[in-house]
Amino acid sequence: MKTIYKYSISTDTRETKIWVPVGSTPIFTALDPNKVPSIWVEVDDEVDDEEEMCIVVVGTGIEVPSNEYKYLGSFIEDNTFVWHIYTKTYETP
Repeated sequence: MKTIYKYSISTDTRETKIWVPVGSTPIFTALDPNKVPSIWVEVDDEVDDEEEMCIVVVGTGIEVPSNEYKYLGSFIEDNTFVWHIYTKTYETP
């Protein structure tokens, strides 16, 4: 069964790593209702194996990550900062 889960991310560091079921798809990024930077990921609850997903947060005017990363979206925090979110999944052996 596929389900969407929310994961908190940090704008204080460039990179956040989370573990998700293999084959998960990041689908959205924004501030949640409590104004916490977050990423929503579609996962298959029936998959037991996990892989590492790396989320890179880039501010406007900052170099973006390599082409291996996929742009997910952008959001505004505190009516001041615009953050741009990139993701990459690392399959573990």
